[in-house]
Amino acid sequence: MKRIISASMSLLTALALCNGFEVFANVSYEVQSSAELDTAWTNIYEDYYVFEYRGEEYYIDTSSFSTPKKYNEKEFDFFVKSVGADEYIKLEDGYMTSVNPASRDTIFIAGDSWKGYSKFYINFYDNEYNLISQYNIGSYIEGISFYNGKYYCAAYSGYKGHLLYESTDKTTWVESNDN
Repeated sequence: MKRIISASMSLLTALALCNGFEVFANVSYEVQSSAELDTAWTNIYEDYYVFEYRGEEYYIDTSSFSTPKKYNEKEFDFFVKSVGADEYIKLEDGYMTSVNPASRDTIFIAGDSWKGYSKFYINFYDNEYNLISQYNIGSYIEGISFYNGKYYCAAYSGYKGHLLYESTDKTTWVESNDN
C-alpha cells in the first residue's frame, strides 16, 4: 500500500514540476484490498513494475523507488534490459542515459570499497539507439536531466559527497555552479 501511495505522490510531484507548478500536497489515503494491490502493478523485469495512471502506463524501479516514468516497451527493453541503464531520458535528438556498475547499496555497503568500481557512465544515443558519446563521470550517478540547454548529472562520491556536473556539448563535463 505504501509503495502505491509513494509511487502516486512521486508521479504527481514529477508531473507538476515538469509543468512548472509549485507542489503542495493534500494527501488522502484510499484503502485497497491486497487483491487490488496485487493487480495494480505488473512486474515487467526484475524489480521494475508497470502501473496505469489516468490512462497512461508508467514504470517504476521498486529497488530504488525512482520517480515513475512513462512506459515505452521498445525504449525500456533497449535501455534497461539490453544496456543496463539505471535511468534514461528522451531528448529532442535522442536519449541520455546513466549506467552505474552496481547498485548503490552494493557500492557503498563497505565504506571505501566502492573505489574498486570505476565505470560510471553518462551515455548519449541518437533516436535509432546508436551510441553517440560516452563519458565516465567517476562517481556514483544518482540522476540525470536536461534543462535550458544544459545536461546535468547528480553524482555521489564517498569522499566528496554530493556533486552536480553539467555539460553543454555532451562530452565536456564540469562541476556545476547551478543550484
